[in-house]
Amino acid sequence: MAVGIAAASVFWLLQELLLMQPRVVELDPEELYNAAHGEAVHALGVAALMPLQYRPFCGGCTLDAGLYSLLLSWLPPSLHTWKLVPMGLGAVALGTVAAVTWWRLGRTAGLLVAALVVATPPSWTRLGLVAWGNHYEASTAVLLTLAGALVAGDRPRRWFGVGVLLGLGCWSGLSAAFAVVAVGAFLVVERRRASIAWLVPGVIIGFGPALARWWLTGESPLSTIYEPGESLPSLARIPAKLATLVPPRQLAGMLGIRDPVWGPVAGVTAAISALAAVVTTIRRPGPARLPAFLVLAWLAVYLVVRFQLSVAPPGVVPTAGDVRYAAPVVIVGAVTVCLAAGRLLAAGRRLGAILLVLPWILAGVGHRAASLVSPFPNAGARHMRAADFEYFREQASWALPRDLRVVAAASSHRLLREFAAYADGRDALLAALPDPERRVEAPTLEPPLHRGTAWAEGVAAALTDRLDPDADGDAASLRRAHRLLAMLSATWPADWRAAARRAICWRRVDGGAADAPLAHATDEAGLRSRLADGSSPDGDEVQAARAFCAGRRWGRDRAARWQPAPVDIPESALRPPALEAAFAAGLGRALGDAWGPAADEVMPHWRHEGSAAAYHEGVRQGSRARWLVSTPDAPLP
Repeated sequence: MAVGIAAASVFWLLQELLLMQPRVVELDPEELYNAAHGEAVHALGVAALMPLQYRPFCGGCTLDAGLYSLLLSWLPPSLHTWKLVPMGLGAVALGTVAAVTWWRLGRTAGLLVAALVVATPPSWTRLGLVAWGNHYEASTAVLLTLAGALVAGDRPRRWFGVGVLLGLGCWSGLSAAFAVVAVGAFLVVERRRASIAWLVPGVIIGFGPALARWWLTGESPLSTIYEPGESLPSLARIPAKLATLVPPRQLAGMLGIRDPVWGPVAGVTAAISALAAVVTTIRRPGPARLPAFLVLAWLAVYLVVRFQLSVAPPGVVPTAGDVRYAAPVVIVGAVTVCLAAGRLLAAGRRLGAILLVLPWILAGVGHRAASLVSPFPNAGARHMRAADFEYFREQASWALPRDLRVVAAASSHRLLREFAAYADGRDALLAALPDPERRVEAPTLEPPLHRGTAWAEGVAAALTDRLDPDADGDAASLRRAHRLLAMLSATWPADWRAAARRAICWRRVDGGAADAPLAHATDEAGLRSRLADGSSPDGDEVQAARAFCAGRRWGRDRAARWQPAPVDIPESALRPPALEAAFAAGLGRALGDAWGPAADEVMPHWRHEGSAAAYHEGVRQGSRARWLVSTPDAPLP
């Protein structure tokens, strides 16, 4: 037990250090949706847990949100608090495996697994700070399953608990389904029929939440990984899947070493080490060979199913996120290497044990050491809000039940009030224009002035979705959206119309949503094209909205996270006063998102009067949306 607690504590502390390195910390909208979900559950109650979950069969997403909502009873809604969720899951999983290995397989194997916390594979270490809810969480479930299997041993009834862990792992993410194959094959080879009889009902019970949803909605759990009409596992996929798995740069990405020269060398060496460990451990009957079964089962399942590792462009090593589906096999492979090294040490073959673990130790320790350089240490995670409510409301507003919407609208939580207003704005547009594609004119929507501009943004989002359901962002759809909005917003305040037009432009600027090359505004020529639009009947308002979005994208592409620094302003932005002010407001919003109120300390030089105030207002909006730092004009909710 002491070994497990020590291992878990060391892993936790090392992850805390990593969280102070901005270059390592991920801020992915899909992950931060789960954080917003957790805030909603904390404020609205457990009734918001299931309706607002990110994916119907991503139990890990729901688990992360639920755990975060509990932490919010004692801690602030910061990025640091949110990252405690995956950090805690990883610490518990590794600590448990270390303790159980020490108990069941001996001191040497236990110490080697415990030492793994210092040298976890860099890709898994990075994913350990990203609570997407499936791949990393599935890998921790597989580790707990391994520990449970070691505890169960040759006592059949204990395998019921192992089955429950397996089922819960598959509920958290189907990335863990290979473990069912591995454990089943292990028990068959070990000739433990009684254990199988107890394992199967445990798996069914553990997977119960997903099975219940399948029964109630008719939606298959496989719908998250297979498109309609796609086939189930197929041997025909093997050649293509091997091409995503065995190239040296793919192995480098799986290990987590992104250096284009040394990464492939390290990846190939670690892969050879893992395969040697599998061969070493699988030949002798007993519980120590279960990790080898897990590695082989992952390979077998991966080669025939649909999901696959992303392949980076030639000469580029994929990121940890690109190869996230490999998270379970990477950490299980590392455990297998530790067990094989322990067996070699017990046999007096020290050199063989050292050669086996050396690639993994160098990669893991080297990655952690490399993170302890500037801009480390940085405390931005403690002051930045975890939740991305802008993304959350776009994705979840349609799923917010009416009774919870009423509660959210009366909440003391400002961002949840805006969430409810946004959802009401969507509904108002859908009721007023059930079929906008066939309407030449639109009725005026009377604005509920007490709801704020979030209501207008909800109207704009619904209008854009209706006119451009495939998110193509073509110019004709954009012009039509602005034309109908002009009719709908005839009685709106100017700031409401501006917010709605910005929402349309931000999501659909010249054929791209915000994360496509929206503002090809990353270069001067692209920015000029973004700031010159006379195609709309409301040219001035639309041009100002486009300039805002161009400024926001310009700033987002150049702001190093949590590291305020001057940002060059392109000559194209220093144009007529109105456009410069709009660009300044967008730039301020982006830098406020990235740096909080500190963005005011790096105020660019503007040519026209009013641009500085617009920039300051943008910083205020970004700070209010993404930071917990309270200022006189940007108080906390």
